[in-house]
Amino acid sequence: MTRDSLVRIEHLDIDYRQHGVWVPVVRDVSFELREREMVSLVGESGCGKTTLALSILRLLPERESAVRGGRILFDGSDVLRMDPDGLRSLRGGRISMIFQDPFSSLNPVLTVGEQVEEVLECHEGRRDPARVKSLLERVVLPDPSRIYSSFPHQLSGGQRQRVMIAMAIASSPKLLIADEPTTALDVTVQKEILDLLTRLQDELGMSVLLITHNLGLVAERSHRLAVMYSGRLVESGETAAVLASPRHPYTQGLIQSLPRIRRTGSRLPMLPGQPPELSRIPSGCAFHPRCAKVFAPCSREIPPLKKMGSSPDSDEAVACHLFGGPAS
Repeated sequence: MTRDSLVRIEHLDIDYRQHGVWVPVVRDVSFELREREMVSLVGESGCGKTTLALSILRLLPERESAVRGGRILFDGSDVLRMDPDGLRSLRGGRISMIFQDPFSSLNPVLTVGEQVEEVLECHEGRRDPARVKSLLERVVLPDPSRIYSSFPHQLSGGQRQRVMIAMAIASSPKLLIADEPTTALDVTVQKEILDLLTRLQDELGMSVLLITHNLGLVAERSHRLAVMYSGRLVESGETAAVLASPRHPYTQGLIQSLPRIRRTGSRLPMLPGQPPELSRIPSGCAFHPRCAKVFAPCSREIPPLKKMGSSPDSDEAVACHLFGGPAS
């Protein structure tokens, strides 16, 4: 691991069992998350983003999933080799996660205060109503005393997501994983939630892994960007550089499909076709049936993720036969 690396995933392979058959979900994924930075993981639904995130906390369903290879290093320790006590300390303590749907993540029969206090009791051995109300105030919830005594169904979607964030930061984690944290929220609330996460990251000095399919959400906030397609990383680099000059045809298609105010009176570009089913991933590059730049090697050989910058420390990498260079 590099000097400031917090998480390093190395050549990770994960399978899921579907109808009694094991199918690949994540294949040969390697990437790094450094201290105090935000990395965005983007791609269409079903590409493996959430599976990758859950694997960092070893929250994948035991009987229906299998890690076939690779390592997940957190602060130098391999999460895949941790014993139950180590995992208990990790989950909700050193690493916290915000899930897609706050309503299904919260217990409907417990008040907000009881649920946040459970986090403190689990990791600090105490219940502290004043501390809970302070956390609710920190995530900009109005009238913390009322929210403390409320049940989840009495709150709006944005308020429930703020409660989830309060629970996530209760133990001052080093890493916060935010899995589609703005799903089903209106545009104004989406911005408020992302602004809150950015502010908390700076105040707490934590790293953030932001998972989303919306490139428009990551442009101004994340330091680096990683793009997944059919279980593989296809491009990564500094966010501004990738958005300004995407190399992989898939990344180019995602960016071109973003709505723009100036693009009036014309049809919105779109990627042709659909992502393949995980049980029927094409040979070679999985994107080649949808790619306008396909040529002979694309259907035969899986392109390795290759470093593209001139410096050995460059973050830029792409998995495409259109580009040469040594494999990373």
